[in-house]
Amino acid sequence: MPPGARTAAAARLLLTFGDYDRRLTLSGAEARRLAPLVEEWWRRGASDALIRRAVTWGAPPFLPSAYGHTEARLRAGRSF
Repeated sequence: MPPGARTAAAARLLLTFGDYDRRLTLSGAEARRLAPLVEEWWRRGASDALIRRAVTWGAPPFLPSAYGHTEARLRAGRSF
């Protein structure tokens, strides 16, 4: 898959997180900014399901920022 298509696929995956937890709804611009982190997970062999679970599972009751939470979870799981 070409790099641009991979980034678009990563952004699409990120946009689905709001379907699992409305508090994790991202804008298109936010998803594009976070896409490289998803691509990094994919390079290490993570599945979409693993990435989704890492971000959505066990989210705290109060989320001041969907973007901040998603970024923190993706960065924290870099060594899964």
